[in-house]
Amino acid sequence: MKVLSFGTLRDGGTLSIQTDEGLFTVDNRIVTTTAGKVYNGYPKNDKSNIVEDKQVLLDLTEAVKEYSSLNYSYFMFALTNR
Repeated sequence: MKVLSFGTLRDGGTLSIQTDEGLFTVDNRIVTTTAGKVYNGYPKNDKSNIVEDKQVLLDLTEAVKEYSSLNYSYFMFALTNR
């Protein structure tokens, strides 16, 4: 997995991570019950697309590390505080 870009959404704090394997988002919205959870795509109301696969989370973490050490601490904070 390789990170292509990072971004934020206008919903109050969701972080987006575009990879060569698709879009992942980290839920940091102002009012949420799933703060810090990683989603495959944009968070759905029914929470059906929360990433539970530990290998995917590990691969994403490693891809973030490789992408940029400058942005690493900011995005890792969101990924590790689930």
